[in-house]
Amino acid sequence: MEHTADDATTLIRRLSDQLSGAHKQVYLDRLAQTLAPLIPADYLMIGRLSHASQHNSQPGSPTERLVTIVALAGMENLPAEMVYALSGSPCANTVEGGACFIPDDVQRLFPDDRMLAEMGIRGYAGVILRDQSEQPIGLMVALRRRPFDPEHNALGLLELFADRAAIELQRISESAERQKRRQREERLNAALIEILKDGQPAGMPLSEALSRICEGAAKGLQVERCSVWVPDEDHRHIICIARCCTFSQEPLEAMKLADMPLYRAALERERVLVVDDVVGDARVGEFSGSYYRGTDIGALIAVAIAAYGHDYGTFCIERNAADRSWQPEEINFCIAIASLMSVLFESEYRHQAQQEAEASSRAKMEFLANMSHELRTPLNAIIGFSDLLRQRSPGHGTSNDTAHEYLSIIHDAGRALLDLINSVLEHAALAANASGISNDIVNAAELCHEVANICRRDLEQRRHRLVCTVSPDLQFRGDRIKLRSLLTNLLSNAIKYTPNEGRIEINCGVAGQQPMLKVTDSGIGMEPAQAVLALEPFHQIENIYTKKVGGTGLGLAIVQRIVDLHGGRLDIETAPGKGLIATVTLPEDRLVKMA
Repeated sequence: MEHTADDATTLIRRLSDQLSGAHKQVYLDRLAQTLAPLIPADYLMIGRLSHASQHNSQPGSPTERLVTIVALAGMENLPAEMVYALSGSPCANTVEGGACFIPDDVQRLFPDDRMLAEMGIRGYAGVILRDQSEQPIGLMVALRRRPFDPEHNALGLLELFADRAAIELQRISESAERQKRRQREERLNAALIEILKDGQPAGMPLSEALSRICEGAAKGLQVERCSVWVPDEDHRHIICIARCCTFSQEPLEAMKLADMPLYRAALERERVLVVDDVVGDARVGEFSGSYYRGTDIGALIAVAIAAYGHDYGTFCIERNAADRSWQPEEINFCIAIASLMSVLFESEYRHQAQQEAEASSRAKMEFLANMSHELRTPLNAIIGFSDLLRQRSPGHGTSNDTAHEYLSIIHDAGRALLDLINSVLEHAALAANASGISNDIVNAAELCHEVANICRRDLEQRRHRLVCTVSPDLQFRGDRIKLRSLLTNLLSNAIKYTPNEGRIEINCGVAGQQPMLKVTDSGIGMEPAQAVLALEPFHQIENIYTKKVGGTGLGLAIVQRIVDLHGGRLDIETAPGKGLIATVTLPEDRLVKMA
């Protein structure tokens, strides 16, 4: 039934009333339902333009354009989503020309459009919907089972509402995209949390940890392949050490670096390669042969894995579809995953470096220990026989006095050298932790008496005054031999670095509930910053006085190691010309409390 002019006026008024206050999907649904009888048309549909996911091997191959129906009048029980291809349909003419009006016989003109035949359509009128930048985003089409009146302005009515329909269609698309973005962000955040939660369990090989990360990343990004590539030792190939892949064909394990100069240059320059369509992109064109064979890869992201200026490899993410661009949240996720991988690589690199350093240190200490043992035997003989000859040297006289003096020099030099060797051996044993620590009950007064006797000869030679102050009945648990070595080293250092006729104090007491050993001297002292360095093995503070006294630079290092083995703390207070105070504090549980 055709409408009169009065009917048309009434319908337009009714349409305006119904559309008032409506937006987005509600507006489009009301527009289709109310505009269809106004034209009049049996069907009125509003559709959104898109592209099919179609990856071709030839550069420049077009992707198929589709229209997705978002609003439709004249049909009941609509499917959830109606999509059809524009190719071979009057809608393609509409997109190309901006509008298309075929009053009758449209099926004959477009015989490949099966939907026209199935619906029995004879008349067609369609207009393009454009966004604010004049890009086509959709269509509005009226269809009739009977011919349109050629004099009837069906296109004019469609065009009258086209701009508003385009605005609402754009709003729908933007809302849908925001919803997709939120969902992507939630999915990616959940994937990242899961990956960080798993981490790299102790003892897990790096490649296995990276494969687990690839699996989590592929799940979060919803892509077909994630992989990690690193250069081999001679930098001639890159090899895949971890991947998560859903492709059925056997993936490549290695590729020649010489075959990909453009890709390498681009990654070195950009650090993150974002490729929305691998076809025709020169940066990844070198992969189009063997690497992509048997796959439908359409887009990829490649991120350099680097830390502290060192490039470890590349994190590569690939998906089949090339119908959309990579989104910022996806790119940021890939960068975050590459950063996490760089932490694992750096940790592995440092672990290997530490193992190599420890192996080198062990070899050095074993060498020193072996050499020290070899030197110790003849030195003991030299010291023993020189001491025996010195005791048996006959009466006094010029020649006898000279011989006695020479024997004393030999004896003292041998003792000094033996002390150095013993220090090296002790440090080697402590550094290698060759022996554990015993849990003896140590009497503080007896410990001080033993150490004073050990150092008595050196104290007398330097004419130092030693004052020992010990809390009555003080006892604590620890390794008696190692604690004796600790106190001996502290006292020897005080003797060595205090000018003649100095004052040295040993205090053994309790600080709070913790056993405390303190050695104070009136010696040359040092800068506080130098005291930190003095704790390093073989490190000596350089000044005129220290060059005279010599030594290995191991005394304080040995003390620090023994303190660490007992779970204690070593504090050093010093200043140039003000002497030095070395305080050792042991844990509270090592104090033996008297009943």
